[in-house]
Amino acid sequence: MRGMMGLALAGLLAAGCGGASSPMDGADLGTGDARDVAASDDGMQGNDGYREAAPTDFVTGDGVAGDVAPDVATDAEPADPGTHVDAVADAMDVQHADTATPDPSPDLATDAESPDPGTCQPDCTDRQCGDDGCGGDCGTCGASEKCQDHQCWAWYCFIGCLAAADCAIPPVDGAYSADNYACESGGCQYLGCKTDAECQAMGGAYANGKCRDWGTGGRYCAVGCSTSADCASPPENGPYSADNYACDSGACRYAGCKSDTECRALGGSYATAKCVNQDPWDALCQIGCATAADCASSDDGPYSAANYACESGACRYLGCRSDAECRELGGSYASAVCL
Repeated sequence: MRGMMGLALAGLLAAGCGGASSPMDGADLGTGDARDVAASDDGMQGNDGYREAAPTDFVTGDGVAGDVAPDVATDAEPADPGTHVDAVADAMDVQHADTATPDPSPDLATDAESPDPGTCQPDCTDRQCGDDGCGGDCGTCGASEKCQDHQCWAWYCFIGCLAAADCAIPPVDGAYSADNYACESGGCQYLGCKTDAECQAMGGAYANGKCRDWGTGGRYCAVGCSTSADCASPPENGPYSADNYACDSGACRYAGCKSDTECRALGGSYATAKCVNQDPWDALCQIGCATAADCASSDDGPYSAANYACESGACRYLGCRSDAECRELGGSYASAVCL
């Protein structure tokens, strides 16, 4: 379920700003919780103040071959050595045995040509790591990542909790109520929305919202739409224009940025941004950099230079390193955990 928290945040930011849609609807910004409302330099991407990239969420069963061939060794009854049979009877018995019911055993030569139903077929489709269903694995995550739901994720700061009620955000009938969370390992884990009505209860841009699963590991609230134009956010030549969205079954589905130029149209901290692929999501705009120091938003805490890598000119978040780092954020993160 990792990654749901950041997605929840993106939705809240959009609703709070009253825009047509959240630029990051359906994309995990890696904030760890819907209540992480730290703004970016320009306010365009949910956690850009943190320069945080989205995390980089089919098992086949083993068949067991049964032996369908009967035991041919027991088909014929053994002769009784104590019975005296004359030569004619013996001949008749042999003839009878030769003309008995045909051997029901299958053609073993034909069976050998058929695929063995007990052979396991490894499946690593859309998997970055974890098991392949046959005892092997689909890859290994980096040293700063963990494998969850067959995807490699950075470690993130999650609001601390003792119970799911500690995670809830009003309204009580919305998509961020207590029953949309689980308190696991002392951290708030977002479970996703359950119904369209939950999303619509948030009002604002979500007045006609839809609860959708876009194949990224959970169900999230998306802005409602009739056409992709209903999903767009300025500027028109930026990465959140109408041609960056699809209106899919009445819900805005983000299709990703298309070029570095689009990202840079946002200006501010995105003046040198890169459009970077973010599996399992579409490409997202990432802050540009020459070194990891260009990605940091503070000298300490979970968003310092030590928490980033500058790869191919774009900031990649490596994750938090301890609970103590997370708690340096203060506020609702005073008891946060790094999970």
